[in-house]
Amino acid sequence: MSQARMPEWPAGTPARVKLADFVTTLVRRMVVGDSACHVRLLLRELLRPDSVCADVARDYIQPEFESLQGILRELVGLGMRDQKLRMLAFSVVGQCLHYRVADALVHKLVSDEEYASYTPESLASHIIEFTLHAISGYAAGAQPESGRERRER
Repeated sequence: MSQARMPEWPAGTPARVKLADFVTTLVRRMVVGDSACHVRLLLRELLRPDSVCADVARDYIQPEFESLQGILRELVGLGMRDQKLRMLAFSVVGQCLHYRVADALVHKLVSDEEYASYTPESLASHIIEFTLHAISGYAAGAQPESGRERRER
């Protein structure tokens, strides 16, 4: 993956701007450059992390994940439980990772013209918009029913 550095924001930067910068940087890392070999290595480490992966997670990924959680906390406020906030952060990262891991399948599912339109900027824009809509749902108090709750009605 490309090693674009996460931006540093001056005090007072709006959380929406930080989210946009964070997601755009993460998408660029995920989808620009590198070979299929890197994707296989990434998948192997995600499925069966070794001690080196643990060190990378602690020293490199954890601080960025905490930064993302801080941005999301600014957007959702203090009312969201920490576990739910982490799940929201995992959802953001998962969307970015999806376009890297499922690239070959995505290419098979859409036309060449549509696939070509999936630039890092357009993917980041979609993920940001999707995330902000999800956050606005939480802020409005919308709690989607679980499958179990629907079945119990």
